[in-house]
Amino acid sequence: VKISRDTFALFCEGGFNASYPSGHAARTIIFAIVIGYALSERFPRGAYLLFLYPVLVSLSRVYVLQHYPMDVIGGTILGIMLAGVLAKRTKLYKIFDKSKS
Repeated sequence: VKISRDTFALFCEGGFNASYPSGHAARTIIFAIVIGYALSERFPRGAYLLFLYPVLVSLSRVYVLQHYPMDVIGGTILGIMLAGVLAKRTKLYKIFDKSKS
C-alpha cells in the first residue's frame, strides 16, 4: 500500500499535490476549539492560550513556503465550520455538561 503525502486538497484538482485549503490549519483549529471548549470551564484564561497553537502552525506553514496566506485562511475557515459540525453531531456540549456533575 502506497502512503500518500500528508496534505489533501479538498477543493482543487491535483489531489494531494494541491495546497488549498491547508489541512494543517484546519486540523489545528479543530483541535484548539474542541480542547478549548473542554477546558474553558476549569481554565477560562488558559483556554484562550490554546489558540496560539493554530496561529503558530499557520504562520509556520507560510514561513516555510508550504502554503500561501489564503490557503491558511481557507483552512482555518474550513476548520471552524468542521468543528461546529463535529460539536453538533457528537453533542459535545452534552458530553462536557455530564462530566461537570
